[in-house]
Parts: sequence; structure tokens; C-alpha cells
Amino acid sequence: MDTFMRAHKRFKQRGVALAIAYMVVGALVTLSSGFIASTVGELRTAQYYNNSTKAFWVASSGINQFMKDPAYLDAGSKTITVGSNTVLLSKTDGATERVVRAESTVSGTKRTIEITYPSNPPGLFSNTMTSGNNFNLTGLLARLDVYGKTRIGGSYNQSGFLAVAYFEDRQTGQGTASTTLRYPDANGNGVSDEFADFKRFYQDECNLYTPTEVEHVVVNSGDSVILYPNKKNVGKRLIFVEGPNPGDGSIDIIFDAAWRSSENLTIVSTGDVNYIEPLQLGVNSKLNIVAWQDYNEASILYSAHSGVTYAHDDANYYSVLNYSVTKGNVIANDNINAMEALTWKRFNYESPFDAQGSAPPGFSGLIGQATAGYVTTPSSWREI
Repeated sequence: MDTFMRAHKRFKQRGVALAIAYMVVGALVTLSSGFIASTVGELRTAQYYNNSTKAFWVASSGINQFMKDPAYLDAGSKTITVGSNTVLLSKTDGATERVVRAESTVSGTKRTIEITYPSNPPGLFSNTMTSGNNFNLTGLLARLDVYGKTRIGGSYNQSGFLAVAYFEDRQTGQGTASTTLRYPDANGNGVSDEFADFKRFYQDECNLYTPTEVEHVVVNSGDSVILYPNKKNVGKRLIFVEGPNPGDGSIDIIFDAAWRSSENLTIVSTGDVNYIEPLQLGVNSKLNIVAWQDYNEASILYSAHSGVTYAHDDANYYSVLNYSVTKGNVIANDNINAMEALTWKRFNYESPFDAQGSAPPGFSGLIGQATAGYVTTPSSWREI
């Protein structure tokens, strides 16, 4: 009996030891599996970051290749080899910008870098003042300074008493193509730059903006509109006053429709635009003006204006007892007439493009007709 009990006890002890051994082995296996899985995961993560870093620097090499040689992609996209990897380099030339993209994939990990070059304005928008016909100054104790380029289709004429003009770069007798702005055949009848094209062009432009950014006013024959400083115009991008006939829908701008800071508004009329310059303009604000007929500006005391001004006919400036500074571009398909008395008026060039490389509202389709190349330094760099 005692012998049986001792044998039974030894058997139980061995069974417990075996169970403990299995538990220990199971725990070790579990720990080992977790350790192996963790190690494999870390290796995969490390490999991913290694591949991602390689892909990034390979893509950067492609970007650097283009920056060294901007003509590199003139024949189209290219795949280039960097070490044991490749990068696809492509570019897209648009109306207002050039976009260059480099895409590299290393072991399934892709990195893409994109840089943007704003476009240079076409010839007309590279000038401070452009007249399709003559530039006429009539002055009484008056001074007119134009910094930047002045291009005149006809001649420069000056008259009056003690009237003085300074042009940094003036050329007369220029061709129509470089001194007039023509509208495309927007209505598709085969003839460009008609009144119907002008109306259709801006009808289409209005559709590019949200309802809060645009105001399209249709008036009757003989009607005109007066624009006062008004909070409802803050944030507007385009105001188009459309009349049925040339000369209808003229606009009188009292002071400034872009009186707030950081506004960029374009006012378009199928008639004349008459603008009384403000005593001050909001910081970083632009007021761009388009008139199918004449642009008439009156200023007194101190005034300032920034933006693009276009008149399909004449641009007329009237100043009395005034010091004023206009920054931007003035384009008149016919004459520019400056009538000054006891004044000093300055025109300074300012690119029509904003910091993001965008054309003024209502001008993108016009500037995009003939891009004069692109700037040499990219304006943005990003990974996409």
C-alpha cells in the first residue's frame, strides 16, 4: 500500500512538472512570437522609411535637373535614372503658371514633388502704360512721371504751360499687336473683338465665381449705375454692368469700391467707367477696371490707385491741385489723355499677378491668350 501511494505521488508530481513545463514553453513561444512579430514590423517600418527617403531624394534630384535646365522638358515628359532608381519628370504650362512634377517610386513607396512658376505677363501687361493711338499731355504747372515701359501706337504730344513729363522707357510708333487688347471670338461667329464678344466673355467670366463673389447687373438702354462704398461689395471679385448697346450701363465709382484691405475687385461696364479717386486705398487692395468705351478718372488733393485699367476706347485723366500715384497697368486701345493743372501725377508698374500667380478677376482669359514665358524662380514647392 505504501509503495502504491509513493508511486502515485511521484506520478502526480511528474504531471504537475510536465504541465508547468508546457506552460513555460507556451509562454516562451508566445513571447518569442511577439518579439519576432515586433522585430519584423520594425524592420518593415524601417524599410518603408528607407524607401520613402530614397524616393523623396530621387524626386528632388529630378526637380533639380529641371531647375538647372528649364528647357529639359521642352520635348515632353522624361524618365531619368538616379542611381539604381528612376524618376518621372513632367511639366504643364498654363495661362498663369507652369507646374513641374517629379514622381519617384522605390520598392512600392511613391513620393511626388511639385513646383510652380508664375507666368510672365504678355507684352501689354508688362507695360505701365499702353496706348493704341496717341498719348496726349495737356498741363498747367504740371508734372507727369511714368516708371516702367510706355508703348504708344501713334505719337506722344505735349502742350500747355510749364508741363513736364518723364518717361523711363517710352517707345512710339508701335504696332497694333503690342498696343491694343482684343477680345477673343467668345460668341463663336468667326469675328473677334466685337461688342457681342465682350458681353459674352464677361457673362462666361461671371460663371467662374460663386454667387457671393460676383454681381451681374443687367440694365436697360440709357441706364447707368453708381457705386458707393458699400459693405455688400466686400469680398466681391467681379461686378459686371451689362447694357444692351455700346455706351449703356456706364458706371460712376464714387471714391473706391475696394476700400477695405486685401480686396481684389474688377468692375466691368459695357459703357464708360467714371472714377473719382479716393483719398486713400485699403492696404494691399486692387481695383481693376474694364470699360468697353472710355475710362475717365478725376482726382484732387492726394489720391492713390492700384490695379489694371483697360479702356476699349480712351483713357482720360483729369487732375487739379493733386498729387496722385497709380500702380499697375493702363491699357487704352485708342488714346491716353492726361489733363493736369497744378499737379504731380505718377504711374508705377505693378505686375497684374498676385502673390499666388493669379491674374486679376476678369483678366485670366485675356492674359492667357499669349503668355510671355515664365519667371525663373519657382513661387511654391510642395509634396503631393
